Amino acid sequence: MNGGSLIPNPMHVFGIELPETNELVFENSFYIEDDTKQNFKTITDLRKEVVVASTRLFTDAAIKGVRRYLPYLHGLIESADRFPPDFIRHFQLSWSSALANGKYNTTKIKLRANFFFEVVQVMSVYGLLHRKSAVEKISEFSDDNFDEQCKAPLLLLRQAAGIFIRTSEIVSTKFVVDFRSVPIPETNSLSFVLLANMCVAEGQEIIVRKAISKNTSPTVIAKLCAGIYNMFDNCVHSVDSIEESAKKKGNFLKKSLGKYVKLSRNLYGAMAYRYMGLHCFQIGNPGEAVAYLRRAVELINEEAVDNMGDDDLSNFCSKFEQEKHVIITTFDEYHDDNESIYHDRVPNDGDIELPEAKVLVHPEPYIPSEIVELEINQRESSFCLIQ
Repeated sequence: MNGGSLIPNPMHVFGIELPETNELVFENSFYIEDDTKQNFKTITDLRKEVVVASTRLFTDAAIKGVRRYLPYLHGLIESADRFPPDFIRHFQLSWSSALANGKYNTTKIKLRANFFFEVVQVMSVYGLLHRKSAVEKISEFSDDNFDEQCKAPLLLLRQAAGIFIRTSEIVSTKFVVDFRSVPIPETNSLSFVLLANMCVAEGQEIIVRKAISKNTSPTVIAKLCAGIYNMFDNCVHSVDSIEESAKKKGNFLKKSLGKYVKLSRNLYGAMAYRYMGLHCFQIGNPGEAVAYLRRAVELINEEAVDNMGDDDLSNFCSKFEQEKHVIITTFDEYHDDNESIYHDRVPNDGDIELPEAKVLVHPEPYIPSEIVELEINQRESSFCLIQ
């Protein structure tokens, strides 16, 4: 019995499509004097730059575009708050959902003059773009110079988590609306907590792969995997809470997203048990090793593998099946050798627990750029100058 191999963990991060939106012409949306229309045209151009770059999948360009657009958007909000409601001529937002299932995903929600709906959706796009950029870099991983390759996607995932946490705070405090008027997951702050936890977990996956490639101690790898298990378990609970609050259990969030977090949780829980089993075998406790591997097999078989008709999830399921095969094969080897050679007592399942979780990846706090103050002259009889 060789105790199983420390094979590099094949990474594949599940992709999430960006939401779609309508074109906004800010200079035609407000009653303003001609001499301040240029300020609004600048906002229009910046937003269009983000939409075009996102649509054409120019990820890094879109990230830079959002970074330029947000300070102007916040400047507009601060300025608009000082004007009466009739300052707004025609401002109607239309956004699809990146997280919703079925008809909720394709229906564009329209809100008149709710600027924080725009902030939430743009921040959501900003976080998703960071995660998308990380996914692109992860797909290019090779065995050569891995330490250097992993730095950029790890930072991007940490930044995405920080952006999602800030977005969750905005939803809780600024964008408070009746769910019936905006029936998409983005109105629930837990949706962004879910995304933040997912990004942190995926960042720690990079750490696990690095640890495995360096033949790190199995107990350390097991603790890192247990940390990922806990984070994805939090994601699973968030999914359940979001769907319960919407009273659409199993039919509100993308089904492939729910399946991804459940399979990921079970995958890394099973890996934690597997590496604890390897450790037990290495120190001469084959019976305990069998018990850990038995728990690994039970956990990895707990959730049915189904790609839900999603090509990206299908690639993840292939990764899942690879690790599942390793776990089952290792368990069979441990069990057969213990039965025929070692005859060591195998503890009951109740005596086997996940190792203490170790988390090395944390969100990068989101620090907004300084707001761009807008000079606005309102048309009609009242004349205002905001600087």
